[in-house]
Amino acid sequence: MHALVALFLAISILELTIWFPALWDSRKLITWFVVSLLTPLSIGLLTIRPSLATLMIAFFSVYRVINLFRLIRNRVHIDHLYKSSNVSAMSLMGIQFIVITLLMLSDRYSISGAIWLYVVGVFQLVAAVIVISSTIRHLRTTKPIIITKSYSDKELPTVTVAIPARNETSNLSDCLNSLISSNYPKLEILVLDDCSQDRRTPEIIKDFALRGVRFIAGKIPPEKWLAKNYAYKQLVDESSGELIIFCGVDTRFEPSTIRSLVELSLIKNKQMISHIPTNNFSKISGLWQFLVQPSRYAWELTLPRRLLNRPAVLSTCWMIRRSLLLSSGGFEAVTNTISPESYFARRAISANDGYSFMQANSSIFLASVKSISDQKDTAIRTRYPQLHKRPEVAGIVTTVEFATLILPIFMVGIGIAVSNPAVIVIASISTCLQQYAYGRVIDLTYRKNIVSGYFALPLAALFDLYLLNVSMIRYEFGEVIWKDRNVCIPIMDVRNGATKNRSLI
Repeated sequence: MHALVALFLAISILELTIWFPALWDSRKLITWFVVSLLTPLSIGLLTIRPSLATLMIAFFSVYRVINLFRLIRNRVHIDHLYKSSNVSAMSLMGIQFIVITLLMLSDRYSISGAIWLYVVGVFQLVAAVIVISSTIRHLRTTKPIIITKSYSDKELPTVTVAIPARNETSNLSDCLNSLISSNYPKLEILVLDDCSQDRRTPEIIKDFALRGVRFIAGKIPPEKWLAKNYAYKQLVDESSGELIIFCGVDTRFEPSTIRSLVELSLIKNKQMISHIPTNNFSKISGLWQFLVQPSRYAWELTLPRRLLNRPAVLSTCWMIRRSLLLSSGGFEAVTNTISPESYFARRAISANDGYSFMQANSSIFLASVKSISDQKDTAIRTRYPQLHKRPEVAGIVTTVEFATLILPIFMVGIGIAVSNPAVIVIASISTCLQQYAYGRVIDLTYRKNIVSGYFALPLAALFDLYLLNVSMIRYEFGEVIWKDRNVCIPIMDVRNGATKNRSLI
C-alpha cells in the first residue's frame, strides 16, 4: 500500500513538470506517459484496497486524465490552456492526496468502518437540512406579492420586449400572438432574426409587422461573442423602452402579464426581476417531465444562494431597467457568458437589493412550452460553463451530488446489512428530506401537486450527473450545437483546431 502511494506521488510530481516553461513544448509526450502510468495505478490501488477512499481516488483520476487529454487535444488558446489545466491539475491532485492522507490516518489509528459510516451519514444529513431549509425559504420568498396599488397609464414606464429568433416556426408565431394581445399601453415588441438559414423566420416576423412588431435583421456575431448575447446587444441598441424584457420564443403571456410585471417592479422598487414560469405537464412525456426541467429549477431553489453570492435566475423571461443594464457595461461585459442574466442579477443586488426572483401565478401568468428535447439541449449547453469550465469543479459537483442525493438510499441498505440502527435512521431522514425538497420543486415547475414526483429524485440526480459530464466532454473535446451553431467556439475560445505553440518563458 505504501509503495503504491509513493508511486502515486512520483507520478504526480512528473505530471507537474508539464507546466515547467522549459518542458511545455514536450507536454504531449509527458502527458501520454503520465496517463499510461496513472490509469493502471489507480485501478491497482482500488483492486488491492477496495474502499470508499480508493474509489474516490480512482474517480478523481478520471478527471485528471480528462484534464491531461485537454493538453493532447490542444484546441483552445495556449494561454488559457496553460493556466486552466495547471489549476485543474493542482486541484485534482490536492483532492486525491487529502483522501490518501485520511486513508493512511485511518489505517494508523485503526478507525473503524462504522465511524466512517457515521461521518458520511452526518454529512448527508447536514446537506439535506441545508437543502430543505433553502428550498422552503425560496418557495416562500419567491411568491409574488398581491398587487394592491394601481398605476395610471401616464405613470407607467415604457417597455420593450426583446426576442432573438433563429430558424423558428410556429413557436415564434404563438409567442408573438400572446404578446400583441397585451393591454400594456407603452409597449414595443422587437424581434431580431439572428441570421436564420431558412426563410420561414423572417416571413413570420414580417407577417406581424402590421400588428406592432418591429423586425430587426441580425448581423453575424463577432468572433468572441456568443450569438445569443450579440443578438441581445443588437436588440438593446434598437430598443427605446425604460424597461427591457428578454424572453425566448417558447414563452407565453396573457394580456395582463406585462402590466403586472411592471407594477410589481415599481411596488417592490426592483431594477431587475426574473420569473419562474409555469411549465406544461403532459402524461405523454412520462418520466422525462421529472428529470430535466425540475432539475434546472432545483439548482436555483435548493442551494443557499445568498451565502454563495449567486442569486437564483432563469433565462426564460427576465426584465431589467435600461439604466442598470447600461451602467453594468451592457452585453459587452458578458460577450461569451452562457448566463448573462446572472451577471446582471448580481449587479442589481449590489444596487440597493434591486433584484427579485419571482414565481409566476394566476395574476402574473407566464408559461414555458419548451420541449423535453430542448430542455436537455439547454442543460448540456449551460451546465459546464456554469461550473467555470473546469474539470475539477465538475468532478467535485458530481461527487457531492451523488453523495448527498443518491448515496443515502444505499446507506439505508448498508445500515440494514451491518445491523446499525443509527445509520439507518440518519440515512432515511436524509433521503426523505431530499426527496421532499425535490418533490416541492416539481410541484412548482408544473403548478400542481404530483405525488409520483416525490420519488423521482434518484433518477433525476443520475440524469443530471449524466448531462453535466456530457456537457464537459462535449465542450472540451467535441461540439455543443445550439441553433445550428457551435457555441464551444466563443465559450472555450476554440481556435479552429490546434493552437500554435509559443514560448512561455
